[in-house]
Amino acid sequence: MKKTTYEVGDMLCDMHDGFQYLPDNLKMVSHIIMQDETALQLANAFVKSPINKYLYVVGEVPFTGNIVAVYQYDGIYFGMAELKYTMPGA
Repeated sequence: MKKTTYEVGDMLCDMHDGFQYLPDNLKMVSHIIMQDETALQLANAFVKSPINKYLYVVGEVPFTGNIVAVYQYDGIYFGMAELKYTMPGA
């Protein structure tokens, strides 16, 4: 059974191929990526589990209920995304 809600700490998808494997009930609203040698430390400030190339829920946007999620890639890239709940296939 697929999840319909997510909590802080939930792993959403493997980022090896970008957002290709994002759950069907989530749609990206915005995405930022930074290239910096402190990407791992920044990601670890949000998530305490191994995070390399995995997208993790770290919070919620007030008033919209949208999800905020982060990932890092090889300690060089840090990404943050805002995701909203949607109907699968929408």
